[in-house]
Amino acid sequence: MQEIILARAKRFTDEEMLERLRQILAQHGRISGLLIDECDDLPSSASFRHRFGSLVRAYQLIGYTPDTDFSFIEVIARRRVRALDQIKMIQWMQGQGNIRTRERRVNFSSSTATSD
Repeated sequence: MQEIILARAKRFTDEEMLERLRQILAQHGRISGLLIDECDDLPSSASFRHRFGSLVRAYQLIGYTPDTDFSFIEVIARRRVRALDQIKMIQWMQGQGNIRTRERRVNFSSSTATSD
């Protein structure tokens, strides 16, 4: 078990990670998050997502196109981030009343926005 933990803790370069994906593809004829996570000497699928932005992006970098179209997941993720940003801004405006930018300070009130 300790060997597995040490192998997963190794810092891989982008190219090493992509080469491991190519090896999984050659061995299994396909790639999935589950197959990645089952490989003891490979970083987790979450590591691939973090490093390359998504598993689909990592797949694209090695020329693999999964049978299932996962593009909808990336669209949903972008929408979720945009919605969270909007919610944070609204919460901040309700609690703080002003925002600092690099150029000026903008004050918000219920009726107008002014800048200093």
